[in-house]
Amino acid sequence: MKLKEKTYKKFVDFFAETAQRNQNSAFEVAYADIQRGTGAASITMKKALQVLVEDGVIDTRPGRNSRYVQVTYQQEPPEANEAEAQSEPETGVLAELLHVADNLRQRLRTLEIQAANLQERLAYLEDKK
Repeated sequence: MKLKEKTYKKFVDFFAETAQRNQNSAFEVAYADIQRGTGAASITMKKALQVLVEDGVIDTRPGRNSRYVQVTYQQEPPEANEAEAQSEPETGVLAELLHVADNLRQRLRTLEIQAANLQERLAYLEDKK
């Protein structure tokens, strides 16, 4: 399986930051939090988790229920370091705009997930009538 470089980097960054917040020890995270943090759909998230496990970036175990996963962050793969070294650093304004765009995409994805949940609840309530 292959992920786009940008998507791969988002997931590696997410797990690196989360591991750092947890003093690089194993941590439990909800799948919904992973989706919010990366802005990825559930299919992409599942694929990314599989790829990161195969690459040895993370190790996963089932969490307390089906909505959680226990993660141990191993390391960043060498390919990612090489790709970073080859890419040109972005200038201040462009970097700021890209950051704003990423935040807006994450907000939009969160709102889409909330809307889908509300639609499911509404459909459930209508079926109960």
